[in-house]
Amino acid sequence: MTAETIPALHNVSALRSTLVGRLVGVAPSSLQYWHETALQPAHGRAGRRGVPRLYSWADYHRLRLIQTLLDDGLPLPRIRDALAYLDQTVPNWSLLTLVRCQGPVPLYSGSGDTHLGIDVARHTAIADASGQMTYLRSLLEGAEGSGGRSLADSVAAVIDEGPLSHLNRFDDAVQMTPDINVGLPTLRGTRLETAFLLKLAKRMSLAQVAELYALPADLLSRAIEFEEAA
Repeated sequence: MTAETIPALHNVSALRSTLVGRLVGVAPSSLQYWHETALQPAHGRAGRRGVPRLYSWADYHRLRLIQTLLDDGLPLPRIRDALAYLDQTVPNWSLLTLVRCQGPVPLYSGSGDTHLGIDVARHTAIADASGQMTYLRSLLEGAEGSGGRSLADSVAAVIDEGPLSHLNRFDDAVQMTPDINVGLPTLRGTRLETAFLLKLAKRMSLAQVAELYALPADLLSRAIEFEEAA
């Protein structure tokens, strides 16, 4: 995959509000309020009765950061300010979450002359054209949350948690990355969406599904557990 295709996939809206809410741990009413007040709208489809909102990979990880900042004790007005500050400083910051699912990813700032490279061990670094490095923590210093944790720390916490958010205990069996099924939860090592596997398992036995796709039954079982987890 080229550097150009990652941002394109990053903005494809395929994640339903029910999935997003379950992963982030956000009530449907909160998602709706944040959408309606433009704190974090669903850019793919606004939704209506019987038609779910659709979020992109970028939308989803912005929601994860919002929830992290709420857990830190920040009120919504300060969260709006923090997001605006982060967007201005690192426009494509939500791509940093790809560090946990596919390693180093080249990013570019809005100015076009700054290359952002992900360092797996140190989260992220920013290098200007001369190659001088400035870490995200330094870049964002001064944008403080409560309890002394900086905005950079909150972004790092989202990265560390991994794409599955608070359901990351299923990371051994389930992956989320925008270059596979545009970010929908997928059984590791395959392109089989976990939601599809759950539907199939309701029609066939687990052993039959495992035989059909030549997959370990315990891996399939984990994927189904993920789909049924709150």
